[in-house]
Amino acid sequence: GVGGRKLKWVAADHKSDLNLVQQSALDVIDQGADVVITTHDFDFGSPAALVANGEGILALGGAGGMSYGRQGIGPLTFNLYPGNVTEGAVMAQFAHDEGYKKPFVLQDLSIQYTKEVCEFFDKQWQALGGGAIAGQATFQNDDSSFSSQVNKARGSGADSIVLCSYPPGGPALIRQLRAAGMDVPVVASGGGMDGLRWLDAVPGLSNYYDSVMASLVGDDPNDKINDLFAQVEERFGARPQLAAQALTGYSAIQAIK
Repeated sequence: GVGGRKLKWVAADHKSDLNLVQQSALDVIDQGADVVITTHDFDFGSPAALVANGEGILALGGAGGMSYGRQGIGPLTFNLYPGNVTEGAVMAQFAHDEGYKKPFVLQDLSIQYTKEVCEFFDKQWQALGGGAIAGQATFQNDDSSFSSQVNKARGSGADSIVLCSYPPGGPALIRQLRAAGMDVPVVASGGGMDGLRWLDAVPGLSNYYDSVMASLVGDDPNDKINDLFAQVEERFGARPQLAAQALTGYSAIQAIK
């Protein structure tokens, strides 16, 4: 428990099927939940948050979508994630500070998160005076091939790649870029490409950066984060695979307390 009060954890699996999300929220409420912690991402989290609000129950989530909150869903909805606008702006600031002049933007259209991060990157890039990008291509995360996007990027004269995606599509696209000889820097969305779990999919990856919320390997500027992940490793034998999801889960309990 927390602060002397015992907590009971109940769960329902919607199997990444949007048609099952609302019923999953009802299932945990039927099990006695008085707080609903929704799946990360607006697309999967918002239907559960709507159900919780309808039942007068607090909803906590880690969605980057700016609509995940009081105005977009209801007054009992709180977001623990920094937001897509922040993430896109950080990526643009990093690219600008690194001196990149012609980024090529690869935008995953499968969920709101990946669409918005690239949109906010472009807005901040223009605000910083970055000028015209080298080009842009869109894709779906489950596409079987990214050859057309890679060829477009190769022919654009880009000095960098901006990638808004998540596994498995994001790593697969990076692998195809590198196989095609594009060794320019890749700046990726941290919430989607967070963690270490996918690195084996792109052997020898280098010249790669993403806007993660925290470091998993003990060198975060915030000592409290390093201490937390060290405690997790001591207790469970391994550090979390994902920094953002681990931190927002921990922050959810802090918020409840």
